[in-house]
Amino acid sequence: MQLNYRYQLSFESADRPAIAPRVSLVLPTGNESEGLGNGSTGFQFNLPVSKIVSDNLTLHGNAGVTTFVDVDGHSPTSYNLGGSLIYAVNRDFNFMLEGLEEWSESVDGLGNLLHDAAFTISPGARFALNLDGGTQVVFGAAAPIRFEERNTDYGVLLYFSIEHDVPVLPHWRDCASLVPAG
Repeated sequence: MQLNYRYQLSFESADRPAIAPRVSLVLPTGNESEGLGNGSTGFQFNLPVSKIVSDNLTLHGNAGVTTFVDVDGHSPTSYNLGGSLIYAVNRDFNFMLEGLEEWSESVDGLGNLLHDAAFTISPGARFALNLDGGTQVVFGAAAPIRFEERNTDYGVLLYFSIEHDVPVLPHWRDCASLVPAG
């Protein structure tokens, strides 16, 4: 379980991105013997940054670190660096391209500290239906590809959400300013 605190450090303006750092306490609530957690308390810090570059283009970035206090005598620490590019074809349809680099430490069953690295790239798209009364229905799909040292994994991600009381604005360019950073 994670307990998160996010602070809106800056709101986006014409010359400044939105920045909202998050610090988290990771609590060992999973059953370690069933592979659900590592039995250690941890801490996480993430720094997301978002900027609308033009009427059609928004950029997002995120850098983070996660460390655990004591996993079989080790303090494994992992890092992540990600970014996304969102191209708004119009108010309701967006193309997305996301990338994530991860450098991970973990402890194996013998107590050895392991180091892994992976890169994931995920092209995708989303479509929103804006219904009467402010309800928005969103459909999305992506095709993530994860590259690791010895293998490559391919996947499909499907997304569906229903959001109530979403303001339907007269111009799609105004919608991006409603999305919080991170």
